[in-house]
Amino acid sequence: MPSFPRSSSIRRATTTSIPFDVSPVFAAFDKHRQTYSDVSVLPTPAKFYGLRLREEISVEIEPGKTLIIRLINVSERTRMGAGRDL
Repeated sequence: MPSFPRSSSIRRATTTSIPFDVSPVFAAFDKHRQTYSDVSVLPTPAKFYGLRLREEISVEIEPGKTLIIRLINVSERTRMGAGRDL
């Protein structure tokens, strides 16, 4: 492994070298994490696009515990068209 002298031009990246303010990004991430918990265990297509009708996925929620999720039905839109009845 090569060793570099202390006067080397190699510097560590610091938060001041980030060209944008990350606080709104982190705030949105933290709010999402608090609302939905850890979604990193979901398969990427299910996370970004949702499930298709009768599609089934398995999610490991703890070592030795797997949750099977299947989309069974989707109701019609409400009269206003803004949502769905549960």
